[in-house]
Amino acid sequence: QWADFSSHDWDALLEGSDPFRRVSCFYTRAGLVRKAMLAHYLQKRQRQAAKTGANLEVDVLPAGFVVDIQDEEDLGSLRAQLLESARKSPPTPGHPVWVAKASSSNRGENLFIAHTVEQALEAMRPAALESGIVEWVVQRYIAPPMLIEGRKFHIRAHFVATGCPYCGTARAWLHRKHHAVLVATAPYSGATQDRLEHLTNHCVQVQHPEYDECRQIFALDELDGELGRPGLAALVL
Repeated sequence: QWADFSSHDWDALLEGSDPFRRVSCFYTRAGLVRKAMLAHYLQKRQRQAAKTGANLEVDVLPAGFVVDIQDEEDLGSLRAQLLESARKSPPTPGHPVWVAKASSSNRGENLFIAHTVEQALEAMRPAALESGIVEWVVQRYIAPPMLIEGRKFHIRAHFVATGCPYCGTARAWLHRKHHAVLVATAPYSGATQDRLEHLTNHCVQVQHPEYDECRQIFALDELDGELGRPGLAALVL
């Protein structure tokens, strides 16, 4: 029987005393939302594909770094990495350059948009050095972003993940059809760090006084009409 995450008696489930009750090894939300682990495995897959010559698009991910920040020395090391990345691949003028994300945060918390390396470091410093948030992912901002009526959007894909707590085997099943498109309220300009312009999460966008859920959340199969690009939705997933 399926049930909401918060309604489970997790202590009883993890004891394993009832042979008729099964639970995924993803029993904590952090097991699914840790951005550092996602970045680590995606980068690992990129390297594997590059070595084997597999017919994969290995450059689809933005350049990024998974880092631990515990003191000013760590921030200095990150500064050097970001400056070297910008030197090798100059940023697109008129757009943000960096996105810094606390690994275990969600709902847009401790996620910062920056146009320069120093902006990124200054935004991260209080959370890392004062609040003790150690693990971070810092990536290049994808610019220019694809827009719907001048606004950013993202696709929320739905899948079921299962895992074995004994052998570590994990599987995921992606739904064939029912995915949602979420659109920002504020038009994209690229000139500011306004969260309502850059972060399209529902929990962030509801803070805008003009947010309209009926207009800003729609099904994936409506994406073609919104973008005026027939066939695009079929290629997304």
